[in-house]
Amino acid sequence: MDKSIEYPYVYEYSDEANKTLNLEISLPGVKKKNVELKINEKSFSIKLRHKKKKYRGTYPIFCAVDANKAIYRYEKGKIKISAPKWS
Repeated sequence: MDKSIEYPYVYEYSDEANKTLNLEISLPGVKKKNVELKINEKSFSIKLRHKKKKYRGTYPIFCAVDANKAIYRYEKGKIKISAPKWS
């Protein structure tokens, strides 16, 4: 299978205590320097370049989060975000 993407796969889930929202965004073959990510209380936006393709999208988040306290990690073609939920 080609390690390129047409659009990112997004997996969204809560932690066991239901206090933190976790997002995993699969970006196979995309380098960290080619990804721009913004998150706010109700959605996140992603912009990326891979080879000759560009992608831009905004996705809703199923619950409100504190975007100022979000933690981002990029590892092995995947962005992982953890953000506390608003009570």
